Amino acid sequence: MFTPEIYRPHHLTSKISVPKKENFFSTLPDEIMVYIFSYLSLRNLITVQFVCRRWKAISNASCLWKNFASQAGVITVQDRETWRENVIKCQTFLLCKEGLTPMRKTIYSPWGGISCSALDKKQLVMGIYDRKKTLQVTDLNSFPIRSTILNGERNQTTTALFRSPLIWTGDSSGKISIWNTIEKQHKRTSFSAHKWRISALAQKEQYLLSSSHDTTICLWDIETNLRLFSHQVHQKEVNSAIFVGPFYISGSSDHTIRLFNIKSKEMLVNINAGHPVQCLSSFDTAFISLCNQKIVNHWDTRQTKAPLRIIDTTTFLSVSSIAMHGYAYLIAGINLEKQSVIQIRSIVSDKIALTLSTQEEGPAQKFHIEGDTLISEHKNAIISWKFSEFKLKIWKKAPSSVFNDTINRWI
Repeated sequence: MFTPEIYRPHHLTSKISVPKKENFFSTLPDEIMVYIFSYLSLRNLITVQFVCRRWKAISNASCLWKNFASQAGVITVQDRETWRENVIKCQTFLLCKEGLTPMRKTIYSPWGGISCSALDKKQLVMGIYDRKKTLQVTDLNSFPIRSTILNGERNQTTTALFRSPLIWTGDSSGKISIWNTIEKQHKRTSFSAHKWRISALAQKEQYLLSSSHDTTICLWDIETNLRLFSHQVHQKEVNSAIFVGPFYISGSSDHTIRLFNIKSKEMLVNINAGHPVQCLSSFDTAFISLCNQKIVNHWDTRQTKAPLRIIDTTTFLSVSSIAMHGYAYLIAGINLEKQSVIQIRSIVSDKIALTLSTQEEGPAQKFHIEGDTLISEHKNAIISWKFSEFKLKIWKKAPSSVFNDTINRWI
């Protein structure tokens, strides 16, 4: 029964001193605690930081994080905080909930196979293998309600570039067409760019880059559609062309990767890849190349004598497409169990963070990345992967300064 304070006896109101129970860990010196913490996993090491201030200070010991960084393949750095930041930023995928997968939406093409695709501001453009050779523009948030069909050309569209509201497409005859999704007459203009099939289109600021199977690479002015420069330096078809920092790069079946300066238009570097180059993908000053459906190399424009890393693809029978984003590699192909999969790997550790199954749709032919959305292009379908609820830190776009620091340590 509750007794009011005024009537409460003195022996109940006086403070009773309870002897403190001594904590065993508080009697141990810091060196012993560090030794104990060295047996913890990465997940548990991060968890113990929330116990008390002393444990947080001890768990930040450089030797603890150095062990995890060396396991992850992070090259030696001096600063303790740098150890910790690199491990947390590049290894946090180990903390993902088991069984958690990104939200998936599959868009099948009812009219025919998909020849190309491009993404911009949650809008997707697809080139369709049908008699009319149409282009379909789709809003990913409301598919299939909001779709626009653009009349196609005589020749099949082989590549597309989307910068809303404009779309640039290249076809099998070497022609580049420009479309506007807002105007009623969607097609603005078209011009002959190459003699044969256009393999890739890329855009940076006022420049448009095109490559073709006629062994040429062309640099264009977007506003005037005038050809600024044309290179015919490859001996065989050019399969890919990209912008990387102040350079543009081409990869060809003649086993070479060539690097050009945007301003001077001069060829600076000729890299012998050793195998036919099928695909290139870039992030900041670095880029990766796919050769011979198996070999994936990581390069840097500041050091091109040899690749910074040969990426592990031993889990694949064949690789169909590659990309890089933030701290992540994306590799698509057929694995050893003969299943179509997409692997997301950490750039620093080259360890697998996540494997996505695409068995029904087949191997991905191309990737598009925007914010928390990954688009994978397949033979007859487009898959949209939503990572908004997926705590994959390596997926987020890293600041260029942080990425450059990582590259510098490799060099």
